[in-house]
Amino acid sequence: MFDSIKQVLQMIKTQFGIEIFNNHSRFTSALNDFANENKNVKNLLRIAVCDLHAYSKLKKGDSHTFLILAREMSEDYMIPYDIALGVMECISALVGPLPLHGSQPDKAEPSPSHTQDKIVRFGLHDWRVLDVHNGKALLLSERILEKRGYHNKLSNITWENCALRQYLNGAFCNTFSQKEKSRIAKIKTANPPNKWFGTDGGKTTEDKLFLLSVEEVIKYFGNSGQWGNKNPDNHAFINDRYNNARKTPDTQGLPSWWWLRSPGEDLDFAAYVNASGMISMDGFLINLSGGAGGGIRPALWIDLN
Repeated sequence: MFDSIKQVLQMIKTQFGIEIFNNHSRFTSALNDFANENKNVKNLLRIAVCDLHAYSKLKKGDSHTFLILAREMSEDYMIPYDIALGVMECISALVGPLPLHGSQPDKAEPSPSHTQDKIVRFGLHDWRVLDVHNGKALLLSERILEKRGYHNKLSNITWENCALRQYLNGAFCNTFSQKEKSRIAKIKTANPPNKWFGTDGGKTTEDKLFLLSVEEVIKYFGNSGQWGNKNPDNHAFINDRYNNARKTPDTQGLPSWWWLRSPGEDLDFAAYVNASGMISMDGFLINLSGGAGGGIRPALWIDLN
């Protein structure tokens, strides 16, 4: 795998020059040309170069910096450390000391007031109240509750038919008591296409438990305008002043990434929020599972009466 990574990096450097590593949008476009047939390589390099920009406060791409970035890449995305380190070493060997002048996240500002609302206990977990409407409250789990794949195999899939939807509305829903389940409303869940890549989101579904969509994250955590106008500095991520509001700990209390139900750049990718709070519009491979799987933050509407 590392030989393939080195080969892709060398082709990109030869074609575009070393400065492309300081332009995430151009680098991601180049990956589409040179690594589109190898999605594992493409995904690892996209994450690694994104981390170079996310940690641009580290002044130089020297070996110490790359060790830090490898550790963060491993922890944030549940990628085995030896693989993360190998990817960073491939980049380090090719580009050498590299000034990192990628865009900085916007200065953090308070998120919308409704995301500051009270935390309630329902079932076995704590939930954040995102909205109250017509005698019902929209709840989102306060933490990542577990880690799973979006689907159980790599295939073209939408929320309607993915394994995670079946799990949430089956086994997970059954962790609630009968009385609690009677309060959970079955609602129509819209699944619009990916606004940046045009990927089909599938049919509207009826769910008791669901994941938030990109649109709902924007609605309830804050809209900086990047979702509608795209991020001029980044082809793949919404990176704005609402990052901190979207960051979420896992069951161990460590920041981790969490799935959204929206599609990514293709139907075998799903959008997610990364450990730094950025929204990945191009997404992650849907079959990541076990320790490498995405965090699950279920959402539901409950009857307040």
